[in-house]
Amino acid sequence: MTSARMAPGPSILHRLDVAAARVLATLGRNVAAAVMVLLLLCGLAYGPGFWRLPPIDRTEVIYAESSREMLEADRLIDPRFMGERERHRPIGTFWAQIASARAASALLGPSAVAAIQSYRLPSLVAVCTAVLLVYLLLRSLIGGRQALIAAGLFAVTPIAALQAQLGIAESLTLAPAVAAQLALLRLYAPRDDVPGRAPGRVMALLFWAALGVGITLNALLVPILSLSTAIALAIMDRDVRWLRRLEAWWGVPLMLLLGAPWIVTLVMADGGMPFSGLSTMDVLKALGGAQAMKFKAWPLTFSLGLLAGLMFCAPLLEPAAGRLWGEHGRDRTARFLLAWLLGYLVYLELISSKPALYSVQVMLPAATTAIALALARDGEVEPRRWAGAFPAWPGYLFAAAIPALYVAAQRLADAPLGARAVLWTLPAVALLGLAARAAGSRLAAAWVVSTTLGAAVFLATTFGVLLPSLEKGWTTEVIARAAQPLAACVGGPVTVIGYREPSAVFTFRPRNVLLGAADWRPEPGVVVVEQRHLAEFQARAAATTSRLEHFDCLEAINVTRGCGLNFSVFVASAEPSAAGRCGPPAVASACGNAGRHGRKPCS
Repeated sequence: MTSARMAPGPSILHRLDVAAARVLATLGRNVAAAVMVLLLLCGLAYGPGFWRLPPIDRTEVIYAESSREMLEADRLIDPRFMGERERHRPIGTFWAQIASARAASALLGPSAVAAIQSYRLPSLVAVCTAVLLVYLLLRSLIGGRQALIAAGLFAVTPIAALQAQLGIAESLTLAPAVAAQLALLRLYAPRDDVPGRAPGRVMALLFWAALGVGITLNALLVPILSLSTAIALAIMDRDVRWLRRLEAWWGVPLMLLLGAPWIVTLVMADGGMPFSGLSTMDVLKALGGAQAMKFKAWPLTFSLGLLAGLMFCAPLLEPAAGRLWGEHGRDRTARFLLAWLLGYLVYLELISSKPALYSVQVMLPAATTAIALALARDGEVEPRRWAGAFPAWPGYLFAAAIPALYVAAQRLADAPLGARAVLWTLPAVALLGLAARAAGSRLAAAWVVSTTLGAAVFLATTFGVLLPSLEKGWTTEVIARAAQPLAACVGGPVTVIGYREPSAVFTFRPRNVLLGAADWRPEPGVVVVEQRHLAEFQARAAATTSRLEHFDCLEAINVTRGCGLNFSVFVASAEPSAAGRCGPPAVASACGNAGRHGRKPCS
């Protein structure tokens, strides 16, 4: 009795693993509960950044401003940005953003049209839908628990999270891409022994509809993805008879019907000839999707991008890849996933002109599904203690790197280093450290739950806390915080001279963002002048006998180039001392010292 009383019981980590396994098993059997948990996971990972991130991507702002201009002009074709036509961008994304902004305006008031979140909402919905599709379309094929793990790990990949917070075509395309690929998988590897399986014609309908919607949203990105997968399967199988299940005789017309708005709107806008005036190379780039690189990608750029997107899953990347390769000869699901990854990766490395950040996201569901399958053996759900190689060091590395990342980001943007910001890292560090410990003990369920929650917390704090706190790194926000209250006080608009980033165009509107001082027309309001244009502006103001009062000096940082940006803020008014009632003016000599923090002014 004494020895029994002295016998050690299971450790806290093992008890956690047992509880995690029970939770996964329960959710795997309950579709409604699993869907709710996945939505909560997406809300945790994406919500803070969705609301708090300023416009961070040039393409996002181009889409948002073009959609707002189309909404205000009540025009459904011919999107333009700063007067230039966005002819290589398919119309579907603009329509989705227009509908979202219109709904937000009806619910929240006209000011919602000026909020970037109104144009991000379709992306958030699309990525969350893609996460749910991974679970719902895979559960009858690989089991509810494994499908839940695949969807959860996909939800917290950093690239998917970033796409959920950017109003761009690639984000919206993720949902039809996942739908098309998983419908194709269900047709390639049907499970006749699974009760309640979806009929083949339903999957064919989903496949062709997803391709058509994908064309309207983002040209031929989704068809290229599915075609590259089918070609890879044909090479592996040397048999294409399974393609008959697609029922292309009615599927292709459906795809063309749903994808027709892209070409029809181009014809209407171009006067009858789509892509008129574009070179052959530009047309080919446009067919592959809306995004395009400004340079030729280095070899393995997309392979490294895929690995970076799977960073939290690093402990299982090698065994997952080994399982796919080892079983692709006898397991049709494994073979399809391998074809999905290799087929599209070959296309990207050899042909694509798209940036990795905007292209590898459509491969992430295949990779996380392979990882979920690597946790199973002999067709069973994953055992509580996994027998495969399960290295712990990647988890410890990520946990240790998070505080260092926060400190480095703050120093890059000259943000004050505070204990509060570092404290935000502690929950993610603790959860990812726990996941690393579980990996070292080969406790699969504990690793899955800790990794998923730790990654979600990391994404929430990074996009929702760290990045918004880097105030000097958001130049447009620096200008808006100082100039908009002043403009409200003195009356009149905010005019920005010499800083024409898309984020400034979206915030201050195109007519108020000027390339140089020669374009400035005197009117009451606030004028923000980038330091390199100050002398020209002052000469212009003197020539027009405008009444100007210097009010403030602003400093920001171009984080991509590591240089400083300085601005002088003036109040233009017909009456003297108009700015005096709005606060004390700054000393004019304090402006123009971008190098006082060790940063050279931007040239």
